[in-house]
Amino acid sequence: MTTRLELLPDVYLTAVQTSRFKTACFSLSFLRPLRQEEAGMNALLPSVLLRGSESAPSIRAIADRLDALCGASVGSLVRKKGEIQLTGLFADGLEDRYAGEPVFSRLLELTAELLLRPRTQGGVFVPQIIMQERQKLLDTIESTLDDKAEYCQTQLLRQMCRGEAYAVGRLGEAGSLAAVDEAALWAHYQKVLASSRAELFYLGSKPAQEVAALLQPLLKALPRGACVPVSTAPGPQPKALRRTRATAARAGAHRPRLPHGHHAARRPLPRDTPVQRDPGRRRAEPAVHRHPRRAVALLRGGELV
Repeated sequence: MTTRLELLPDVYLTAVQTSRFKTACFSLSFLRPLRQEEAGMNALLPSVLLRGSESAPSIRAIADRLDALCGASVGSLVRKKGEIQLTGLFADGLEDRYAGEPVFSRLLELTAELLLRPRTQGGVFVPQIIMQERQKLLDTIESTLDDKAEYCQTQLLRQMCRGEAYAVGRLGEAGSLAAVDEAALWAHYQKVLASSRAELFYLGSKPAQEVAALLQPLLKALPRGACVPVSTAPGPQPKALRRTRATAARAGAHRPRLPHGHHAARRPLPRDTPVQRDPGRRRAEPAVHRHPRRAVALLRGGELV
C-alpha cells in the first residue's frame, strides 16, 4: 500500500508498506533545478555530509554507529531526472521485527544528524574534507574518458541539448568545481535546506503514519522558506522542430510504400522481372543443399527433371 503525506511545507513522504522484505530503506532527496553553476556543489554536498556529524565526527565513528544498528548503511544520493537534480542521503537496515530492537528509529536519528548537524570548523565545513571530496568528485568526472560508452553519451547530450539545462551532467562540470571552497559550499548548503522541495521515500513494514510520527520531530530543525519551483513537465516544442515534423509527415503521406517483413515474403516477384545484382559484389557459389532437385540429379548423373 502506497501513502503520500505532507510533513512540512514542501516536504513530502511517500511510504510503501510491505512485509515482503527483511530490510527497510529510506531516502531523503532535495530537488534542485539542473544548473551548471550549482550542479557540481549539489553532487559534492552528500559526500561531505557523510564525513561526520557533531556526535560522530569521523568515518570510523559513523561506522561504529552503523555496526551497532545490526549492520545498517548510509550513503549519498545524486540523481538526474529530466532538468531536475536530486541530492540527498539514503539508508537501509534490518527490520525491527527481525532485529528484536528499534533499529529504524535510531537509523533515522543518525541520518537526520548527518544532514542537519554536520561536522564544522569555524562555522563552515572542514576545509580538508572539502579538498578531499572535491578531488574525488573530479576524478570521477574525468574517469568518463576511460569509458567509451559513457563518454559518447555525455558528448551526445552536450551537442544535442546545447544551450539547454539537460546538457548539464549529473555530477556537474569539472570547471565549476575548481572555485568551490568551504565557505561557498556552506552557503549553498544553507540555501538547499531552506529553498528546496524535499521528497522522502520509505519502503518497509511500518505504516505511513508511524513513519511520519518518527520523522516530524527530527525535521523540526529543517529551515523552510520559499522553495525553488521544479517541474518535470515538458516545455513547448520549438517552432522549427514542429515545422520539420509536419513537413516529414506530409512527405510520408505521398511516398509509395514498399512491402517489408513477412508481407514482402508473401508477395512474389513476376517471372519477367530482372534481378538486379551489384556488379562489384562477388557472387557466391550456390550451396548444393539449397537445391534438392539438383542434388538428386548430380547424384544420379543425369539431368534435372
